[in-house]
Amino acid sequence: MKTSKKTTSQTAKPSSTCPALHTLSFQTSQSGQQPGQQPKSDMEIRQNLLYVHQEKWQQDLLDRYGNIISLIDATYKTTKYDLALFFVCVKTNVNYMVVSDFIVQTETIDQLSEALSVLKSWNPGWRRSYWM
Repeated sequence: MKTSKKTTSQTAKPSSTCPALHTLSFQTSQSGQQPGQQPKSDMEIRQNLLYVHQEKWQQDLLDRYGNIISLIDATYKTTKYDLALFFVCVKTNVNYMVVSDFIVQTETIDQLSEALSVLKSWNPGWRRSYWM
């Protein structure tokens, strides 16, 4: 069984009017199809949603406190949509703070790795020692 993947993504860089970083990515997979072959039905095409969000102040907190331990937490079934919302947190001198959040359509290793890769690309100095 071969799988062909096509990924389209949109990334917004921070500006003076909108200091947030966003990535919206759709990954289309056609399972069991040869490259270039049309799918037999709509059921053979899957799209996976990935949305990553981080504000400038969250970047600053991650840069300052995220190099020792980072925490990932998730919420499920909080809306009518079947999407998992993940939070990346760090321990500051006061409390635990959310430094990024992301939504994935399917909770797979590939999608979680892609979300963390996007976060890492926005924060090149992030070198956490441990995950919790």
